[in-house]
Amino acid sequence: MTGSFAKAHKARVMAEKAASAGKAVVTAGRASGGIVATMVALLASYMAALKSVESHLTRAAKKQAYMPDFAPYIQGVLKADKGGDDPILPTIFVWAGDVADWSLFATLGDYMIRHGLAMPEGWTRTPASVLVETLADAYKASPGDDLAARLMDALIMTEAADMADAIRAKAYKSLADAATDPAERVRLYELAERYGASVKTALTTAKKAAEKAATEAATTDPADPAATDSPTEPAGE
Repeated sequence: MTGSFAKAHKARVMAEKAASAGKAVVTAGRASGGIVATMVALLASYMAALKSVESHLTRAAKKQAYMPDFAPYIQGVLKADKGGDDPILPTIFVWAGDVADWSLFATLGDYMIRHGLAMPEGWTRTPASVLVETLADAYKASPGDDLAARLMDALIMTEAADMADAIRAKAYKSLADAATDPAERVRLYELAERYGASVKTALTTAKKAAEKAATEAATTDPADPAATDSPTEPAGE
């Protein structure tokens, strides 16, 4: 085990130990624990560099380049799974959403929600709200099975969480707009409407399509009798 791999392994192990011992915390603005202090200093330097960048695309590219430096630490914290205030993980959660790393974004969102972590300083929304709304916006912009599954998982995960109705309405509407199954589209539009989405016309259209599909399924001609009848007995000689 040499070079960067050895360093990454050491950082991951140290982060896991720090989290297990409850050291990954911020008290009076100062992080305790060697690996935590190192990560805090590194994050501060990267945040300072980002402040001078106005382009969202450039900022996202820089975050993408910075994130691997925190991967061993994050892996250690996730493996320990102890919770507690963390000066690094919430920011990496935000960055993961910014760079569309949906697997990491969902994983960190789940960790933050389960352990009651707060968003970074300056954020007013909760982790649950950020998780659902970010995935909903991403899915609306680029529908796909993977994002649909992650958005549905996020909605289930946050059922008991307090968030603005408009966020859930947006999420369910995004899923409904792209749904291909008529009955599922109706179900999703009804959920969107429950949370305040203006989907009356879309819901009416979806219900008509679902009724038509159900009628067609019920009246579809059976298989050709010739394909199902028993073969004719040969005539006796």
